[in-house]
Amino acid sequence: YVVREISDKGFEQKKKRNFSDAITLFERVLGLNGSDIHTMMSIANCYHELGQYSSGIEYLNKIIQISPDYHAAYNNLSICYSELGDYERAKEYAERALELNPTYPDYLYTLGSVFRNLGNYGEALKFLMKADQSDPNKKDIMYELANCYTATDATDKAVKILERMTLLFPKEPLSFIDLGIIYLNNKLYKNGMDYFKSALELEPDDPVIYYNIAVAYRETNQDNLAVDIYMKALLRNPELVVDFWEYGNLLLDLDISTEFKYEILSFGAEYGDVKAKEELEGNLWLGEEE
Repeated sequence: YVVREISDKGFEQKKKRNFSDAITLFERVLGLNGSDIHTMMSIANCYHELGQYSSGIEYLNKIIQISPDYHAAYNNLSICYSELGDYERAKEYAERALELNPTYPDYLYTLGSVFRNLGNYGEALKFLMKADQSDPNKKDIMYELANCYTATDATDKAVKILERMTLLFPKEPLSFIDLGIIYLNNKLYKNGMDYFKSALELEPDDPVIYYNIAVAYRETNQDNLAVDIYMKALLRNPELVVDFWEYGNLLLDLDISTEFKYEILSFGAEYGDVKAKEELEGNLWLGEEE
């Protein structure tokens, strides 16, 4: 009864995302029942959530010493090593998990993700497609599959996966953003803009969405709109200075106030854009009003 009570408190803290407190309670359980692999798994999961992957690995290794065929522990070891950037070891553990449970979609996904991180997109697609066939409604699998298709220039297949995601997960902005970027890269600006606007309805303060809308306006020669939207991106994240100089240079030819030009170039200079800083120091931004 005491063990169950402490364990329940641990899960309660874990649910509240108080992972350090949950670990303390779970370790008390192990003090009373030192061979409970499920409690060890809970501790390992908490360490993963805290980003303390090495500590998680320590408990996962204890699990497989006690229960060498516990496939979930091998899968989680793979995930931890991936987080640490050791993809070869991650592959080893993912393959072992899949050997023990060959059809489980989560394990197919884990191994596919490892191969993607290793740059082996052919193997990645093989396992991710199997995972998607086994569980066609899982967001993480679909998104990883779409990333692989995009990386291998199979844009049409990536679009189909992402469009399926927008139907299954209409409140998730990421698939809308990625579709917008694909269309933007293929110079289909109206299509891209439609997806970015849908994403903006879901995430009205996301600076990346504003930035991509600004790019679409720029590419369609709507420069004043591009600058206005780009400012909205900067106001939400001033460190977003990707391609900043293109906008700083664009300003010199626009019929907007000197103060507005100065304000935008100042953003770039303050957050590390060397060319914007040089432009300010040389007073070139003043143009005819110098």
